[in-house]
Parts: sequence; structure tokens; C-alpha cells
Amino acid sequence: MKTNVSIELSDVQLNQLAQLITGKPTTRKATRKEIRAYVSQNLAGLLAESRPTDPDVRETMRPVAIEAVEPYKIDPEDLPVLRGRSPGYVRGWNLVKRGAL
Repeated sequence: MKTNVSIELSDVQLNQLAQLITGKPTTRKATRKEIRAYVSQNLAGLLAESRPTDPDVRETMRPVAIEAVEPYKIDPEDLPVLRGRSPGYVRGWNLVKRGAL
């Protein structure tokens, strides 16, 4: 399902997002592509941590295999974004990054 979520962001907020995404001080603004990727990764982290209670949902969810990669390992380039995040969030981030979701 595709969704269109409309949000208004000021220049200050776009700059803050760019700093959050890159993990270092910057004067540039985040692009739509960067924001879309960041939101997708955050949603994957939330989904990885969720525990569905509906039996129908549990039956349709299948485990995803990640080949020869530690799903909870933080890659050095992702450290600024993933520092302090839960293991489930890191796993979701890695799944999206590797195209498993």
C-alpha cells in the first residue's frame, strides 16, 4: 500500500533532519529522498519491535532470513543514527537497508 502523508517542515526543521540523518553538523537541508528513506527505516524498526496479538496477523507474518549478516550489528556508517536505539530498531534498520523488507 502506498501512502501520502503530508507534513509541513520549516527550514530549521529540515536542517535538523539533515543533521540527524548525517550524524554531523551541517548547514544544508534534508531532501525528500533522504526524509523518505529515514521514515522507511524508522517504520521498519517499529515493525520489527511490534508484537501482533491478532492470530490472523501472526499467521501471515513470516520470518525474514538475512544471509550471513548479523541483524543486530551496527555498521560504522549507521552509528550516528542508531546510537542508543533498541536492538529491534537496529534489526529493522538493517532489514530495510539490505532490501529484505
